Amino acid sequence: MIATTQQNMTTELDLGSSDGPPRNWKGIGIAMVVILAVMSLVILSVVILTPVARQPGETTRSYCSWLNSL
Repeated sequence: MIATTQQNMTTELDLGSSDGPPRNWKGIGIAMVVILAVMSLVILSVVILTPVARQPGETTRSYCSWLNSL
């Protein structure tokens, strides 16, 4: 009888709240905005810096020709 009482006590002590620490929703939101901003800047730079496909004999200058003069 003592053994069963001790077993019941240890199982009751192990069953605690498993919620964990509260989430920082403001920090998560700021991090998501920063990640989206960086991704949009990367996509924008790829779109701007990708050379335009030209057909043979075409001599037009690219959109970012000012980069070559730097």
